[in-house]
Amino acid sequence: MPNYRPEAIANAFLQMPGSSGLTQMHLQKLSYIAHGWNLAINNEPLSAVEPEAWDRGPVFRELRAKTRYAGSGPVDGLIRENDDNPFAYLENTDRGNPILANFLPEEREVLDHVWRRYGRRGAFALSDLTHEPGTPWYQVYHGQGAYNGSIPNDLIRDHYLQLANAAA
Repeated sequence: MPNYRPEAIANAFLQMPGSSGLTQMHLQKLSYIAHGWNLAINNEPLSAVEPEAWDRGPVFRELRAKTRYAGSGPVDGLIRENDDNPFAYLENTDRGNPILANFLPEEREVLDHVWRRYGRRGAFALSDLTHEPGTPWYQVYHGQGAYNGSIPNDLIRDHYLQLANAAA
């Protein structure tokens, strides 16, 4: 199975029906949650990079760089190659191609599941989910004191396997 850029995962959510109004925090948390569920269900990472434990929860640094100019407002349109350049983003010129991926059917199922289960929640509600004691973010950020440190995929997988088992 391939691993994808976090921006491509976020763009998959931006293409979902009813996705208008998603902020960068929504996209960070939805991408992280999809990564976690894919680790649990398909035993493979969805993202090619591990998320990091930032103050506001799990963050994909590359996705943050491409969406930061949206501020706390909605991310309008798909995330593009040059969106980390403020001149390209703010002037809406020379933004490059959208960052997309051809997800496998089983990965698409995970994305759809995450959208159905979490897509209507507010950004801060999603953030709260990732901040609960015992979550991978909590273990790295508070347990290890690794601010902005990588959250290992094995921790993420174990957490989402526990969620799956609790729901069964």
